[in-house]
Amino acid sequence: NLEKELVPGSVDTIYYVGTTYYRWKGLNILLDSLERLEGIKLILVGDILKEKLPDHIKDRVKCVGHLSNPEARAMLKKAQITILPNSANTVISRLYTSPLKLLEYMAAKTA
Repeated sequence: NLEKELVPGSVDTIYYVGTTYYRWKGLNILLDSLERLEGIKLILVGDILKEKLPDHIKDRVKCVGHLSNPEARAMLKKAQITILPNSANTVISRLYTSPLKLLEYMAAKTA
């Protein structure tokens, strides 16, 4: 049961809410970073391509899948750390996105 696994306010768990289908979202940067952050867990909420997760970090990544807006907000309320890993390496991310995810995190009081 996911509710039992998640400890509200845990500082060893990072939450990401959103899709992972687009390279400009920066999930590759987040996963590369997780390799170097021993003891840190990652909760991925949204449409996730689980097969893209590197094998050596799969035990520290929990893929929740798609949640309704109220469920996603409830999940964010448990978070102490949220992340927005957009990459400035792509034109789309650098010039054509707005920080909606950041605003959602702020509304949940996790940013």
